[in-house]
Amino acid sequence: KAEASIEPNRRAVALAPNESLLLIGLARSLLATERAELRIEAEAALRTALRLEPSNAFAWNQLAVVADRNGQVGLARLATAEEAYNLGDMLRAHRFSDLAMRNLVRATPEWRRAFDISTITLPIVTKAGRRGNDRRPLTLMPERPIASTNSAPAPREGLLRVVDIEADPHGHVHAETHAKH
Repeated sequence: KAEASIEPNRRAVALAPNESLLLIGLARSLLATERAELRIEAEAALRTALRLEPSNAFAWNQLAVVADRNGQVGLARLATAEEAYNLGDMLRAHRFSDLAMRNLVRATPEWRRAFDISTITLPIVTKAGRRGNDRRPLTLMPERPIASTNSAPAPREGLLRVVDIEADPHGHVHAETHAKH
C-alpha cells in the first residue's frame, strides 16, 4: 500500500513543488515502506516542507522519525523539541531541547537552535513552577477565539494563555488557563 502511494505523491510534488502538505505526504509514503534507502528522499522532502512552513508540527514529528531511524539521537530530540514548541507544549519543548543539546556537537547550528528553544522556554517552565519529574503537560497557546467567525476579535500580539491539563483518577480531564502578557 505504501509502495503504491509513492509515485502518485511524487507526481503531485512535481506539479506543485511549493506545497508543504504534498511534500509531507510524499515523506510519509516513503517512510511507511521502512526502506532505509528512501529515508534520504523523505528527509529532503520534509526539510523542504519545513522551509516553506517552519511551524508545521507534524513535519517536525516526521523529521524526528527520520532522524531516529537514522540513529541521529540529537537531531531526533531537536525535531521533537521543535514539534512541541510549535504545538505550544513548552514543558516538552524544554525537556527535548535539553536532551538534544546533550546529544549534539556544541556550537553547531543544531545545538544553537536547541539552546535557543531551551532558553526561550526556561522562564516559562520555571515561572509555572515546573521542576523535576512533574509529568503534567504545560501548554502555551496563542489566545484566539475557538470558533472563527467574521465578528470574532483578532488575537492581540503577545497574549498567551497557559493551559494546565491533568486527568483525575477516574480519567476526567481538568484544565486551568492563566493569561500571560
